[in-house]
Amino acid sequence: MALARHSALSRHVQLARAARSYKATAATGSRQISCNASAMELQSSVPHKELLRALKDMVPSLTTDSHKGQAGKVGVVGGCREYTGAPFFAAMSSLRMGCDLAYVFCTPSAAPVIKGYSPELIVIPELLDSRDFVNVHLSDKFSKFRESIEPWLKRLSVLILGPGLGDDALVAECMRDIVAMARKLQLPVIIDGSGLNFVAHTPDIVRGYSNCLLTPNIAEFGRLAEAVGVQLDGKIGVRWQQQSQQLAAALGGPLLLSKGPQDIITDGQQLLVVRADGSPRRCGGQGDILTGTTAAFMSWALAKQRKQPEQQRHDAAAALPPLMLAAYGGCLTMRAAAVLTFKQLGRSMLAEDMIKQLGDPVLDCAVIRPCL
Repeated sequence: MALARHSALSRHVQLARAARSYKATAATGSRQISCNASAMELQSSVPHKELLRALKDMVPSLTTDSHKGQAGKVGVVGGCREYTGAPFFAAMSSLRMGCDLAYVFCTPSAAPVIKGYSPELIVIPELLDSRDFVNVHLSDKFSKFRESIEPWLKRLSVLILGPGLGDDALVAECMRDIVAMARKLQLPVIIDGSGLNFVAHTPDIVRGYSNCLLTPNIAEFGRLAEAVGVQLDGKIGVRWQQQSQQLAAALGGPLLLSKGPQDIITDGQQLLVVRADGSPRRCGGQGDILTGTTAAFMSWALAKQRKQPEQQRHDAAAALPPLMLAAYGGCLTMRAAAVLTFKQLGRSMLAEDMIKQLGDPVLDCAVIRPCL
């Protein structure tokens, strides 16, 4: 017992030191990652201080009269035979941020593994994988799939599609069906990872849907641009982010979160640039964590919007599309978690270490009491 208390105290001391160091870094304006000069030319439509005030106001208070689900119910469509970590990182990140419930919709082969990671996750093995249905007539299977999935979607506040989804043709069809159902329900959607490859193959599944956020890295950015006929300048690189507004406009509805040394968030007109520090350790899973942190802010933003009619939102930050402001908050908190974890563990840090920092530690460092 004494050893456990000592271990907990040691971790608290380490976290406090890392947080002070993070704030000191922010105060001096130093950067741990060198940014391409071309990306620095982009400017946010709304000042950072105003965005922080709006994000701080968005974080729900913890009260004794709140009920389960009020702080967010996040669904993750992802997980196949080869990839089970990504959907776990996305779902668990949303829970660690403060969401109440997380559901993972995966293939049957992935379900036992994902269930074994954590009892906190509600795992629904309904995605169809062609390797599980050889020489089977699929029309009935798809009909049952749609009937079983839609009631679950109606429970959610936000849906994440793509982490660990793989490239199976049947899984792709399932994703397209789920996107169509989400659009019918006006359910906010975040698409990442394998889901972006499916969007690049069939852009019309998201075209015109403003309740959708796409989160491409530079390579995925290039594939999306090619799919919608946007000619990118030069070879692959950070300078492509200069054309984020052009790509978002060509997509005709979805918001774009272009990930890089600086994250660019745009609806094709307004633009936000996230210049917060990140970690030089690029362990796998950080993009999945970003979808989870963004989903949490998205749940809170939409709840706030329902309580506060548009005519009462006077400042520029609060008047932004809720998904856009949520993406900014998701980026800030993911980057803060990366910095805090790297300061503790250095090159040995992993995505699961970052998840332990989520919630109050990163909210405090990045949003609640940041050094501006």
